[in-house]
Amino acid sequence: MFFIVFLIALVVFFIVTMWKVFEKAGRPGWACIVPIYNTIVQLQVAKLSPWLVFVYLLTIIPIVGFIVAIAMNIIVSIRIANAFGKGAGFAVGLIFLPFIFFPILAFGDAEYQFDEE
Repeated sequence: MFFIVFLIALVVFFIVTMWKVFEKAGRPGWACIVPIYNTIVQLQVAKLSPWLVFVYLLTIIPIVGFIVAIAMNIIVSIRIANAFGKGAGFAVGLIFLPFIFFPILAFGDAEYQFDEE
Protein backbone atom coordinates (compact mmCIF):
# COMPACT_ATOMS: atom_id res chain seq x y z
CA MET A 1 0.00 0.00 0.00
CA PHE A 2 2.81 2.42 0.88
CA PHE A 3 4.49 1.66 -2.45
CA ILE A 4 1.33 2.53 -4.41
CA VAL A 5 0.88 5.84 -2.56
CA PHE A 6 4.57 6.65 -3.09
CA LEU A 7 4.31 5.82 -6.79
CA ILE A 8 1.21 8.00 -7.25
CA ALA A 9 2.92 10.88 -5.42
CA LEU A 10 5.96 10.49 -7.67
CA VAL A 11 3.86 10.52 -10.84
CA VAL A 12 1.97 13.62 -9.67
CA PHE A 13 5.28 15.35 -8.86
CA PHE A 14 6.63 14.66 -12.35
CA ILE A 15 3.41 15.87 -13.98
CA VAL A 16 3.69 19.12 -12.02
CA THR A 17 7.38 19.37 -12.95
CA MET A 18 6.82 18.95 -16.68
CA TRP A 19 3.77 21.23 -16.50
CA LYS A 20 6.00 24.01 -15.11
CA VAL A 21 8.75 23.39 -17.68
CA PHE A 22 6.24 23.57 -20.54
CA GLU A 23 4.71 26.77 -19.14
CA LYS A 24 8.14 28.37 -18.75
CA ALA A 25 8.69 27.63 -22.43
CA GLY A 26 5.41 29.30 -23.38
CA ARG A 27 3.62 26.06 -24.17
CA PRO A 28 0.41 24.76 -22.58
CA GLY A 29 1.15 22.98 -19.32
CA TRP A 30 -1.65 20.47 -19.77
CA ALA A 31 0.26 19.05 -22.76
CA CYS A 32 2.41 17.02 -20.38
CA ILE A 33 -0.49 14.67 -19.63
CA VAL A 34 -1.44 13.89 -23.24
CA PRO A 35 0.61 10.86 -24.36
CA ILE A 36 2.00 11.65 -27.83
CA TYR A 37 1.35 15.38 -27.76
CA ASN A 38 3.73 15.77 -24.80
CA THR A 39 6.57 14.43 -26.94
CA ILE A 40 5.65 16.83 -29.73
CA VAL A 41 5.65 19.76 -27.29
CA GLN A 42 8.95 18.61 -25.80
CA LEU A 43 10.43 18.61 -29.32
CA GLN A 44 9.05 22.13 -29.86
CA VAL A 45 10.58 23.31 -26.58
CA ALA A 46 13.90 21.92 -27.83
CA LYS A 47 13.29 23.75 -31.14
CA LEU A 48 13.27 20.55 -33.11
CA SER A 49 10.76 19.58 -35.75
CA PRO A 50 7.59 18.05 -34.30
CA TRP A 51 7.75 15.57 -37.14
CA LEU A 52 10.65 13.89 -35.34
CA VAL A 53 8.02 12.25 -33.15
CA PHE A 54 7.79 9.67 -35.92
CA VAL A 55 11.43 8.73 -35.30
CA TYR A 56 10.24 7.32 -31.98
CA LEU A 57 8.14 4.84 -33.98
CA LEU A 58 11.42 3.12 -34.86
CA THR A 59 11.41 1.71 -31.34
CA ILE A 60 9.38 -1.20 -32.68
CA ILE A 61 12.59 -2.40 -34.36
CA PRO A 62 14.38 -4.34 -31.61
CA ILE A 63 17.99 -3.09 -31.47
CA VAL A 64 17.95 -0.16 -33.89
CA GLY A 65 14.91 1.36 -32.24
CA PHE A 66 16.52 1.28 -28.82
CA ILE A 67 19.63 3.04 -30.13
CA VAL A 68 17.57 5.65 -32.00
CA ALA A 69 15.41 6.36 -28.92
CA ILE A 70 18.48 6.86 -26.73
CA ALA A 71 20.08 9.14 -29.35
CA MET A 72 16.88 11.20 -29.65
CA ASN A 73 16.61 11.55 -25.87
CA ILE A 74 20.22 12.75 -25.69
CA ILE A 75 19.67 15.30 -28.46
CA VAL A 76 16.43 16.58 -26.92
CA SER A 77 18.02 16.85 -23.48
CA ILE A 78 20.98 18.83 -24.82
CA ARG A 79 18.69 21.17 -26.75
CA ILE A 80 16.40 21.71 -23.75
CA ALA A 81 19.40 22.52 -21.53
CA ASN A 82 20.58 25.05 -24.14
CA ALA A 83 17.08 26.48 -24.49
CA PHE A 84 17.05 27.30 -20.79
CA GLY A 85 20.55 28.80 -20.84
CA LYS A 86 22.25 25.84 -19.20
CA GLY A 87 25.54 24.28 -20.23
CA ALA A 88 26.84 20.85 -21.08
CA GLY A 89 27.02 19.72 -17.44
CA PHE A 90 23.32 20.41 -16.97
CA ALA A 91 22.58 18.55 -20.22
CA VAL A 92 24.44 15.52 -18.87
CA GLY A 93 22.31 15.80 -15.74
CA LEU A 94 19.13 15.88 -17.83
CA ILE A 95 20.29 12.77 -19.66
CA PHE A 96 21.33 10.66 -16.67
CA LEU A 97 19.33 12.15 -13.77
CA PRO A 98 16.18 13.67 -15.27
CA PHE A 99 14.24 13.13 -12.02
CA ILE A 100 16.58 15.66 -10.37
CA PHE A 101 17.39 18.09 -13.18
CA PHE A 102 13.90 18.60 -14.64
CA PRO A 103 12.61 19.79 -11.24
CA ILE A 104 15.59 22.17 -11.10
CA LEU A 105 14.47 23.58 -14.46
CA ALA A 106 10.85 23.75 -13.35
CA PHE A 107 11.24 25.31 -9.93
CA GLY A 108 14.55 27.13 -10.35
CA ASP A 109 15.25 30.52 -11.87
CA ALA A 110 16.08 29.22 -15.37
CA GLU A 111 14.30 31.11 -18.14
CA TYR A 112 13.47 29.93 -21.62
CA GLN A 113 15.75 31.70 -24.06
CA PHE A 114 14.86 30.09 -27.38
CA ASP A 115 11.99 32.33 -28.47
CA GLU A 116 13.48 33.53 -31.75
CA GLU A 117 12.11 31.65 -34.73
